[in-house]
Amino acid sequence: MYRGLQDIIEPLVKRIRVLESREGGMSQADLARFLSFYSYANLLTNGSFETGDPPDDWDSILADTRERSSTYAKFGSYSLKLTRTDTNTYAYQGLAGYDKYKGKTLIFGIWVKSDSAYARVHINDGDGETIGGYHTGSGDWEFLTVSRTISDSARYVRFIAGVVNPGTAYFDGAVAYAVD
Repeated sequence: MYRGLQDIIEPLVKRIRVLESREGGMSQADLARFLSFYSYANLLTNGSFETGDPPDDWDSILADTRERSSTYAKFGSYSLKLTRTDTNTYAYQGLAGYDKYKGKTLIFGIWVKSDSAYARVHINDGDGETIGGYHTGSGDWEFLTVSRTISDSARYVRFIAGVVNPGTAYFDGAVAYAVD
């Protein structure tokens, strides 16, 4: 039985940190192998933002600047760079076949690097939205997560990364899972 987001994410993040501390770090392939061991299928495509500029499979809402960037990357060679100047800036990936997830809890997690404390993640299902934690603005990579039980009235499911005050954030290693 699902006991809470912390029960699932904390052990995974601890193990990921051990793996990435190895010489040479952890590749996207390492992450995929690690997560497949736990029998979770990532619901997202191009979560490492390696293809397309702007990244394939990621749309934008009010984006001042949305681009693939090689300035910083947690996995592979690229990340998603969002810059907010005038309006809140978001990139999202919609979930195909979302109807089968109605009533289920989904988790969205993504690594974020920012000098601003205004980067965040959320899940929107067209009937409501859950906003996860914010990046601390430390300038380091932080793993942000959010979970939401998808409404029976959902019209879509969107996994959203955003910057909500002036600043720039880099996003990489996006994953989304159904936990029940």
